[in-house]
Amino acid sequence: RSLQAILDLVGPAQPAAAPLADASPVSASASPSPASSDQAPVYAMAAVPTTAPALPDRLDGQLLITGPDSDLVVALTEAAGARGAAVIRSAESANQQLRWVVDTTGCLADDTAATDAFFGFVDELRRLESQLNGLQIVSLSQFGGQFGRTAEATSVSSVAGAANGLFNCLRKEYTGLIARAVDFEANATTEAMASRALAEVASRDPAFEAGYQAGERLDFGTLPAPDDIEPSAAVEPAADWVTV
Repeated sequence: RSLQAILDLVGPAQPAAAPLADASPVSASASPSPASSDQAPVYAMAAVPTTAPALPDRLDGQLLITGPDSDLVVALTEAAGARGAAVIRSAESANQQLRWVVDTTGCLADDTAATDAFFGFVDELRRLESQLNGLQIVSLSQFGGQFGRTAEATSVSSVAGAANGLFNCLRKEYTGLIARAVDFEANATTEAMASRALAEVASRDPAFEAGYQAGERLDFGTLPAPDDIEPSAAVEPAADWVTV
């Protein structure tokens, strides 16, 4: 449905306007338009410190945790249960009390396991389609706290980035859905991640992304890059690439 939803937002294509037969020529004495630069503007992603949401004392409702069994899943289950949440591990167990979803598949290292887990997450969301408009969802990753933008060492699969693209589509289709990607450092403890993840999933903050680095919550946006920015080193593809 995502492609059709985006096309609906754009609207039907408009026919090209026919040229005006009596259009007057531009006067030679008119001020010329400024010359356009051949160099396109360059922007860079910037991390901005922001206030982290507080972890509520109570979580009244169902919380679905997706992803394979792990220490992180255990920490999430214990922390959520201590605050009154009814933790479930399958969308088949969901009822009208389902409020939150935390996906842990972005913390897996093996590409095959991460891919299988991610598509399992997608299947769970399909089962919840009738409830998506009221849900709050976060997907966790460990790219270093800035989604790999500053090249921190990480051992997680790059498949972890797929949730962000999925959420960008879902937010267009389900305007009542809150869906956020949350990134942590590679060495973040499961207890710290669980606490931050529960605070994030319970928050109505509309931010699409949040990162945690050195104990600080980061928001992300674009800023003009310096004119003298160094070009990236050439990359030799080692596999088939798809550029969008």
